[in-house]
Amino acid sequence: MQVTAPIDRLPTPLPDETADPQAGLSPFRWEDLNRWVDDHSVDPELLAHFRGLAARKPGAAQAAFRALGRGMNTLLRIGSYDEFLRCPWNELVELYAEQVVRSQRYDRSPEARTLGGEVPLSGKAFEAVIRTNHQHPCTGATVHRRVEAVRRLCPPDAPVLVLGDDDWLSLALAEAGYGDVTTLDIDAKLIGRLDAEAKRRGVALKARVQDFTGPLAPDLARPYHLAVFDPMCTVEGVKFFTEAALHLSNGSPDTTLFLNTHLMSLLRPGLAELRRFLDGKGLEVAEFHPAFNVYPVSPGTRKMLRILLETLNGTFLRSPALRAGDSVVKWFVSDAMVLRRRPS
Repeated sequence: MQVTAPIDRLPTPLPDETADPQAGLSPFRWEDLNRWVDDHSVDPELLAHFRGLAARKPGAAQAAFRALGRGMNTLLRIGSYDEFLRCPWNELVELYAEQVVRSQRYDRSPEARTLGGEVPLSGKAFEAVIRTNHQHPCTGATVHRRVEAVRRLCPPDAPVLVLGDDDWLSLALAEAGYGDVTTLDIDAKLIGRLDAEAKRRGVALKARVQDFTGPLAPDLARPYHLAVFDPMCTVEGVKFFTEAALHLSNGSPDTTLFLNTHLMSLLRPGLAELRRFLDGKGLEVAEFHPAFNVYPVSPGTRKMLRILLETLNGTFLRSPALRAGDSVVKWFVSDAMVLRRRPS
C-alpha cells in the first residue's frame, strides 16, 4: 500500500514527491488515524487540550451534548448523524480534534490562501441542487487535485464512471480531455445542469439520473477503467456506492475504484466493518491519501457549531480546547483511497 502526502503538501497540480515518510499508516486503524493527527498538528498545545478533554469522564457533558445534538438533528433534519451522538466520549472528541487539526492545517496552506474555498457549482446553479441528498461540494482546487489523480490512474481514452457529482468532477474530466465519461446522480436538477454545461462548453459527457440504492440501469454496465465516487461519510453510504461501482463495471477485475470519504466519521466499529466489506469484495487498498479532499463549511454551520461548543464549554467542560478561536472548523477535510482487485 502506498501512503501519500496530506493536503497541504499537495499543491495544485500534484507533485511527483507524494511519498509520506510515515510508513505503515493503516486507513482501518483508529490509532493510526490518531497518530496522523499527532504528527501533523500545527498547534500542539491546542491538540494537547483536546487529548485531555478526550480523557475525561464525560458525565453530564455527554448527556447534554446528546440532548443538544438530538435537538439540532430534529431542527436541521440531519438524523443520519445520530450515530455520532451515541459513540464513546473519547472517540467523539478525537474525531472532532482531527477535523480541528486538518482545518487549521489547510487554512494555513498556500492553497487556502491563494484559492480560497470556491466550489465548482455556485450561484443559482448551486441553489438548484437538492440539498437533502447530503450534497456538500468540495473546493474547486480539490476537483483539480482529483483530476490530476485520475490522470495518474487512467488514460484519457479509457471509460470513466463518476458516481454522484455535485462537485462537477465529470465536467472537469471532460474538459481535461477525457472523452468517455459517464456521470450518475440521484439529483435530476444537478444532472440537468451538468448536461447543459457540457453542451455550453462543447465537451462530451453522458449524464444520467440514478439512485444507487435501487435497480441500476443495465445499459450503463460496462468494464469501466476507473470509477470515482464521494459518498456520504457512513459505512452504509460507502457500501452502496462501492457495490454500485462494482456492479456497473460488470465485475471487471481491471476496474480501479477511487473512493473519497472521511474515515474517522465511520467511527471505530465502522472502520473494522469497512475492512471486512472490502475484503469480502476482493478489494485491497493500493493507495491511501489522508486529508486529500477539502470542503468549505458554511458560515451558518460554523455559527451553530460555535453556539453549541460555547454552551457545552460554559456549562460543563470549561476546557481551553473549546475556548480557542480555531476550535470551530472552517474546512471539512476527508481522505481518499485507491482500491483494486486483489490478485487471485
